[in-house]
Amino acid sequence: MSIQKPLQKLFYSLSQVSEMLEVESDLIKKWEDDFPQLTPARNRAGNRSYREKDVQLLFRIKDLVVDQNLTVDESLEKLRSSRARTRADDYLKLQRVLGELRMEVKEISDILNS
Repeated sequence: MSIQKPLQKLFYSLSQVSEMLEVESDLIKKWEDDFPQLTPARNRAGNRSYREKDVQLLFRIKDLVVDQNLTVDESLEKLRSSRARTRADDYLKLQRVLGELRMEVKEISDILNS
């Protein structure tokens, strides 16, 4: 049996994003209040749907706030500055891929254990 992953998901749920980032969903909700650039779509029930650009922004926010230990105001300033870069874009891309892989492995494990 071969499992094929779709090339790219259009939307991710809050729990999927939380798992990829390895942070609590409440922290992501707080970041939505703190960072006006972060605007996930919502369905009729009010559930959040994160697009690719939202997930990339969340990885940048996590890098600034959690990894670099910057304040929200400092992080906002870095995000606003077009020339400012976080440690390395390649590092953030790798973190994102690892988060997706972690989520996929969990899903496969759940399927195999059921």
